[in-house]
Amino acid sequence: MLVVLLTVGAGLVGCRGRTFEAPKQAHDPMLEKLKQPPLNTPWNASPKRDPDNRRQPAPRSNDQPGVWVFSDGRFVTSNLILSGRAAHNNGAIDFVTDQGKTLQIQYRLPRQMGPLPQLTATASLAVLDRSNPGGPAKRVMVTVGALPLLGEMWQKSATPIVVDLGAGLQVRQTPVSIEGIHNVPVEIVQNQDVRPIAVGTVTTVKTALGVFQSFVAESYFADSSDTTHQFPGGYVIHVWIARAGS
Repeated sequence: MLVVLLTVGAGLVGCRGRTFEAPKQAHDPMLEKLKQPPLNTPWNASPKRDPDNRRQPAPRSNDQPGVWVFSDGRFVTSNLILSGRAAHNNGAIDFVTDQGKTLQIQYRLPRQMGPLPQLTATASLAVLDRSNPGGPAKRVMVTVGALPLLGEMWQKSATPIVVDLGAGLQVRQTPVSIEGIHNVPVEIVQNQDVRPIAVGTVTTVKTALGVFQSFVAESYFADSSDTTHQFPGGYVIHVWIARAGS
């Protein structure tokens, strides 16, 4: 048998059991009070969630109107079309789907609008938001039975916009042909009845199904001169609808 002996350096010997001395630390006064971070600590990419310690939806910090949908305390960003049962109480809507999952809908109406009625009934929920840097494309609607309970629609289009509010109601813009940025007149359509409404003012509408409040927060046309078409102009409308409280 041929045995070959090799002379190895101190570094390899250290791998066989020797303990290396820690490198000398810098003694800069600026580093004296700094704590060395832990090394070789596994990163937990997906910590376990405690199902009994679910976060409650936090109220929105600003005072801007809006509608926010939460699931297990987390803000819902996906598009949804669901049916189930809604219970409105104390300024929030608990929505239980047909599959038994509970969503909470928080909202802040424009200050010009009155409160929603307290109720519990069969309902549907639609959350569709395809907004992008080119403009808004948002629709959130809670419908109880065949009647809208709460809705926010914010849209942009190259042509005048018609917003379907439900219960036979529509809000539509009238076309303009002036360059620049201009407010666009708005009409409310109820079956065959058409009447102009003022932007920034609540319009109360009585129907055979109930009484509703409609509020157009803004309606304008922006004609863009951008030849790259990266920021195209168009019609924009932001509409609210809410059932009148009893």
